[in-house]
Amino acid sequence: MLWGTNLEQARAYNLRVVLEVIRLYGPISRAEIARRTGLTLQTVSNLVRALDAAGLLLYRGRAAASRGQPPVEIDIRPEAAFSIGLNLDRDHLTGVLVDLKGHRHGRVHRELTQPLLPEPALAQMAELVEELLAQVPEARDRLWGIGVAIPGPIDLERKRVRALYNFPGWDDVAVRDPLQRRLGIPVYVENDATAAAIGEKWFGAGRDLQDFFYVYLGICVGGGIVLGGQPYYGSTGNAGEFGHVPVGPGDPTTFGARVSMGALYQAVGASTPAELVERFRMGDPALQRWLDQAAEWLIPPLIAVESLLDPEAILFGGRLPEPLLQDLIQRLAARLPRYRMPGKPRYPQLLLGQAREDAPALGAAILPIFQVLFPSTKRLLKKRRKPEPLPTPLGRGSEVLNLNL
Repeated sequence: MLWGTNLEQARAYNLRVVLEVIRLYGPISRAEIARRTGLTLQTVSNLVRALDAAGLLLYRGRAAASRGQPPVEIDIRPEAAFSIGLNLDRDHLTGVLVDLKGHRHGRVHRELTQPLLPEPALAQMAELVEELLAQVPEARDRLWGIGVAIPGPIDLERKRVRALYNFPGWDDVAVRDPLQRRLGIPVYVENDATAAAIGEKWFGAGRDLQDFFYVYLGICVGGGIVLGGQPYYGSTGNAGEFGHVPVGPGDPTTFGARVSMGALYQAVGASTPAELVERFRMGDPALQRWLDQAAEWLIPPLIAVESLLDPEAILFGGRLPEPLLQDLIQRLAARLPRYRMPGKPRYPQLLLGQAREDAPALGAAILPIFQVLFPSTKRLLKKRRKPEPLPTPLGRGSEVLNLNL
């Protein structure tokens, strides 16, 4: 069935578009916003007034102009809202506090020697939230929500973890509701690789990209998809999990099991990212062999990604240390050309993610802001999936909600 829209949804969408342009290109004038959005100057002025009334904007004086009175430049007010992102994996729990522009104001990181069971994990998540708010007390009254990035598969409709490989006790476990009850703050749950892709789109290497695939290399391997500037979830919310692709006919082993950090630790006898960096700098032969093999194993799924999605770029990030990621990208860049479809006008760039090991936590921190403010085309539809819980009206948040953003 096809669904139309109405003026209310169109205005809500345009508000988000204008705010996103200000976030990306501010300080910026109203005339430049109109040029970048295709909206009339009068429409832009009306929308800017609404956003300003909600406390989301600030003015940075007047820009230089060749003639006449210079226009006032508009920017996002970073401290208008804050959010927290949490990332739980088998080997760590990380939390970050960001403002409306994505600037990081606090970080708490805990290395784990073994995976946490659900109840201790939720308790530690609540502790991290309090630690982060203690670092920036003024954020408490302007906190829009908490995002949680966790390995999948995830039931995004019910916000429950369905099952986690080698993560005992995490079969059909609720995450959002119990954490929301503990903290009294809206909670958003996302697959860690998709959250990382959102983080890269918001303020990382994907900022100026419309279509990209994100490869997450951690204790396990995952993937996130951004198409048309928006995350793509698939029918169940678990699109992009290319780490589960088997390595070949008759072999149930997934290539993710071969190129994960868990496999790397086992191959070289290391147990921490710092050890991996030290061995890499020493030219450890076992580590060099693993990087070479990992590049070979990654070729088939990456060629499939290139052929099926035709992205502008493939981004690499996660817990694998930066020197190893850069080396792996170089090995892939040397090997991929002979396997690619001939005759294409261009091929995807291979890029190092800018958010790196904190990408899932940063992406999770963006979720509360992303859900409320990002100009998703779903906002244009009169009928759409049940929306996420909106932020509790803390501080100026109630006025933002009154804007039908």
